[in-house]
Amino acid sequence: MDNKFFIRQMTTILQPYGFKKHRTNRWIYEGEEISEVIELQKSYISNLYYFMYGFMINAISPQHPNIHGHLDVMKMGGLSMEEWKELQQLCDLETGMDEELRISRIKRLVGLMLKSIQGKIDTEEKAKQYLVESRLPLPYYIINYFNLKS
Repeated sequence: MDNKFFIRQMTTILQPYGFKKHRTNRWIYEGEEISEVIELQKSYISNLYYFMYGFMINAISPQHPNIHGHLDVMKMGGLSMEEWKELQQLCDLETGMDEELRISRIKRLVGLMLKSIQGKIDTEEKAKQYLVESRLPLPYYIINYFNLKS
């Protein structure tokens, strides 16, 4: 499958959910306090894209435009482990598969995920709680923004 075609199809899949294309492989659903992000990170060594779903805190995203938290779609009930693995495999464009079948399967899985978890983290307070509970190392600007102990 051609990379440009794949990216165009992802845009078509994500538009009904309110995501708008930004940059090459990033789509953003802009909320009042929190924006949700879907990003496809291209592998350097193959024609594989890593599917990532996360959020940005709007108040600090202009200074730090990266994803501030990656959402655990399995823990949040968006997809099962098997479905998440399937979505990741479908984003490997080196696997031989009919284009229409690949896109329809991605569309189904993304739909399941978004219907279940889109909008669950829509305030700064919910983002802070999620980041603290995740127990992952946080960048200094998140620690400072929320006045967390490092």
